[in-house]
Amino acid sequence: MKNNIKVFGEQHAIEVLILGPVTPYWDNGNFCYPLKDYLLDHHYKITIIDTLSLFDSVNLNECLKNIYNYLKNNFSTPALLVGYALGGTVAMKLPKLGYDVDSILTISAPGYVDAELMIKLKKLISFLQQQKLDQCLNLLEYYVAPLGTKRMTQAISIPPLMKEDACRRMELGFTLLAQADARESIANFKGNLLCLVGELSQLATSRNQAVTPGASKQNLRSVSAAGMRTLIDNPKETLNIVKQWLLENHA
Repeated sequence: MKNNIKVFGEQHAIEVLILGPVTPYWDNGNFCYPLKDYLLDHHYKITIIDTLSLFDSVNLNECLKNIYNYLKNNFSTPALLVGYALGGTVAMKLPKLGYDVDSILTISAPGYVDAELMIKLKKLISFLQQQKLDQCLNLLEYYVAPLGTKRMTQAISIPPLMKEDACRRMELGFTLLAQADARESIANFKGNLLCLVGELSQLATSRNQAVTPGASKQNLRSVSAAGMRTLIDNPKETLNIVKQWLLENHA
């Protein structure tokens, strides 16, 4: 599987590594706009990685070891590790493997899969196993929208030649996410952690986060009027929270 990576920013700037979500294809890092532009404007160097392109097994522990070794062998440890959805769950699991990062930011990433999320993942996986990509994408579009949304955004259309690969990618991603639990890793994490979730999110919610109660360096923040796509649903509030957190922690 080809590793999909995009690098932006000046060579000697503060380094940020961003791990991507489950998507039917690699979108060259557009999923994290406008966070990418905000960080570039503030003189960070950004490496965005298609998380799924680094996975080739349905065993989560094997995949985590692979991504840990890949990151250690190919990149210097960043000042800030960012993960979106599945990428955020992976980011929170890496410290337990010895990935010595100071700060982690997750956006719409489950810290663990609770019963409600598991039911939804199984529905998505079932469609993918049957090669019913359009039905999966329509259901996913419903899930990522803010709860109570009446007018749905049109699900993306995938060309026929790309559908088999899209089903494989997404089934692998959701299967791995269903195994994930970052609570133990985060309980022992000594660095700074900020977990952002949409107030109206139907997938990653404040109820299935890995933030350790009472931990002074760990923060859970809810973005108002947002579903899973906080950077689209409420970009101003999302970026304001991130900006303040970065200022406070000098990430």
